Amino acid sequence: MSGGASGIGEAAVRKFVGEGAKVVIADVNTSLGERLSAELGAQAEFVRLDVADPQAWSGAVDAVVAHAGGLNVLVNSAGIQIGGVIDEVTDEDWQRVMGVNLNGTFFGCRAAFPEIRRAGGAIVNISSSGVLQGYQQYPAYSAAKAGVIALTQSIAAYCRNGGYPVRCNAILPGGIETPMVHDAIRREFGLDPTSEMAAPMLAALGRPSQVADTVAYLASDEASFVNGQSLLVDGASTFTVPAASLTQSVSAE
Repeated sequence: MSGGASGIGEAAVRKFVGEGAKVVIADVNTSLGERLSAELGAQAEFVRLDVADPQAWSGAVDAVVAHAGGLNVLVNSAGIQIGGVIDEVTDEDWQRVMGVNLNGTFFGCRAAFPEIRRAGGAIVNISSSGVLQGYQQYPAYSAAKAGVIALTQSIAAYCRNGGYPVRCNAILPGGIETPMVHDAIRREFGLDPTSEMAAPMLAALGRPSQVADTVAYLASDEASFVNGQSLLVDGASTFTVPAASLTQSVSAE
């Protein structure tokens, strides 16, 4: 479980452990990862992992096999978000976002694939609803998450054509209340996420546990014929016209 120390990754770790799975929490945040592992007990183990480092992935896969006796499910949930419209985003920020969000997902899939193919199982990649909309302030993030979908489809096609017992699907979360979103609220709106002014904004967001439920479904035998799909989990927010826009349209008529 990359990015398993917080946000959607943490919620998925808790979901899997609650259902009896052995989980390796792989994250660059050592303090949060070790704390979560200690809380969850013997079923969870923490491994520090920088997903942008392909060599580190080999060690992480080895840790999973040693902890669980094999590898059936990979969840790529590590991600970062750095703002910057197209005429302002720097080379460094572009490469950093691509390195974590797209390259990190690729490195994880490549490193884990032989073990999952051997045992049979599933890969679940976390993309974003941002690939369906114009997130003007996040061109690098949107591009990377779109790449995750293409990667997911390619792996799924390879497994189907090769007869390999591996399914690969992607989840496109909408606005979810995670530390990354809290940071965005501070950065873009200048608000404390715990403040009363931010409360309506947070109330409209989904919860990490709601995405974790979908991760668990895609990893389970209940999704045995679901492969190469990009599942939108956003409470219909992506395709809903804001109420203010509807009011303005009616007034104009």
